[in-house]
Amino acid sequence: MKILAMTILGSLVLLVAGCPQGVDCTLEARVSVSVTVTDADGEPVPEVGVTYEANGGAPETCEEHGGAYLCGHEVEGDLLIRVQAEGYQDHAETVTVTADECHVLTEHLEVILQPLDCTDEEIPSVIAYVVDAAGDDIPDAAVEYVPQDELWTAPEPCEPLAQGGFVCGYEYDGFIDLWAEAPGFESGYAAVEVGADECHVITEEYTFVLDPDD
Repeated sequence: MKILAMTILGSLVLLVAGCPQGVDCTLEARVSVSVTVTDADGEPVPEVGVTYEANGGAPETCEEHGGAYLCGHEVEGDLLIRVQAEGYQDHAETVTVTADECHVLTEHLEVILQPLDCTDEEIPSVIAYVVDAAGDDIPDAAVEYVPQDELWTAPEPCEPLAQGGFVCGYEYDGFIDLWAEAPGFESGYAAVEVGADECHVITEEYTFVLDPDD
């Protein structure tokens, strides 16, 4: 009986020591970081993506609520906040979140997104080359193209370059159908996928190797 009483007493001491004395903690789960996003004029930015990475962990999506983005609940430590929106520069910032005896202390982050500094130049979608089996340029070759996302009724000719090759479209991304032909050679076909960044397409190069038309 004495051993049992001592065991119960020891457990009570541990329970008391593990709880903050004199503190009445609520059961709510508090937000770690609240993020607001505006442009340089202080206007809200539409279609914003906000994520956080807690203490080097995997990205988590912040929840949009009442014009703010709520990143994490009761997550303490270093939170890397990333903000992205079309037409604006990406923003990344680390916020350190501390806690008291009961909850995290919510941090409030105001992010002002800056517009992208895109140039007005038009970037080629595809530069195509037409060569024979030996790798030599084929004279009198021609290349045509059609972007698959465009409702064209016929292909457009690619522009020949003075230094060789053909420019097939400007600022078209996605899949582009290409056809190459030359006198005395079999024709060729290819579908080339063109990517894009925030400002322009990323030019792809493609080389047709045509076989002789025996």
